[in-house]
Amino acid sequence: MVMVYVPAGGFSMGSPPGEPWDQGDSSLRTVYLEAFWVDQTEVTNAQYERCAQAGSCRVTPDMTSYDPQARPDHPAEVTWSAAQAYCRWAGS
Repeated sequence: MVMVYVPAGGFSMGSPPGEPWDQGDSSLRTVYLEAFWVDQTEVTNAQYERCAQAGSCRVTPDMTSYDPQARPDHPAEVTWSAAQAYCRWAGS
């Protein structure tokens, strides 16, 4: 997997009061993050399948769009815990 470095810095999060998408609890603010690395692309169904075959990841009935044979290059849509298991297996 190719990873991309994201430097530390701030970004605007939320919306100004009165904007059409404002839901009353998302005031505009600056959020600062430490530097981090992130995968350049999503994990594919085929990549997740390798983890499942190794016994480190599970395929569950709620993973309705997971189809490594028909859509191997599509992003794997998995649960949060399944994503964590994949990251542990992949060494992320």
